[in-house]
Amino acid sequence: MSHEQELSDLLAQTLTVDDMRRLSRGLPNGGDLAIDLPEGAMDRGQFAFQLVDLLKRRGLIDAALFERWVKRVPAQRAKIEAVARAWAIALPPPAETRVGVPRTSRRVLFGAGAAVILLIAGIGFSFTQREPERVCFAGRNGVPEIAHAACASYLDTVRAYNERDLARYHAGFAAPMECFYNHGSTEIGKWRPELPGSLDVTPASVSFLRVEGEDRVVLCDLGVHDRNDGKGRQPHNKVVVMTKRGGDWKIAVETSRADTKCYQSPC
Repeated sequence: MSHEQELSDLLAQTLTVDDMRRLSRGLPNGGDLAIDLPEGAMDRGQFAFQLVDLLKRRGLIDAALFERWVKRVPAQRAKIEAVARAWAIALPPPAETRVGVPRTSRRVLFGAGAAVILLIAGIGFSFTQREPERVCFAGRNGVPEIAHAACASYLDTVRAYNERDLARYHAGFAAPMECFYNHGSTEIGKWRPELPGSLDVTPASVSFLRVEGEDRVVLCDLGVHDRNDGKGRQPHNKVVVMTKRGGDWKIAVETSRADTKCYQSPC
């Protein structure tokens, strides 16, 4: 497989068409590039193939492209780095905070008729702590950290849908869910045994509403479901309630304004 094909395939796997357009506009001279982006109805694979060809002709397959790409889908960093290496591009390491805590103390104790020396040496050590990834709510201050974590988990479940990873998608939901479109106390596998179409949901599509305690976050998803069957694109406008189960954020509620039997959507 050529480097171009690998790049095109991974773009299509990790980004929606709208995501790829936004990524392109954010590159140097992105305004000019946007004019030449392909238009019309096409799936993500077709768009990615044409985008890579355009980027290559413009000399824009560079570090800036891959760095912006990683910022959009940080969970896919390893795959993106592998493709970047094929183009002889090395990405800078993730932002890290190094904390050093050296401590050394000595105490000399003297007893009658003899000297006893006790050396107490603390061992200096350091550890690396990665800053939490913040992929949602850009430009909005005061959003609690747990909301950022919950949103990142939700977007990872959306990516699983678009990658047709049914097991990973189902794992993103609480079992049982509290509410799924008028169905209370239910399992996601009963209603989503397949993953048709694609979800055009980006960090900008998700808005923060509120935190309810230490393990519950309410979000609005204003993205789009592209049916890919000729019946068009359907806006979401749905509420998503994330709860922490066993240390992981899971979708406990997903419903729309029209479906109110088990949860009233504020979105």
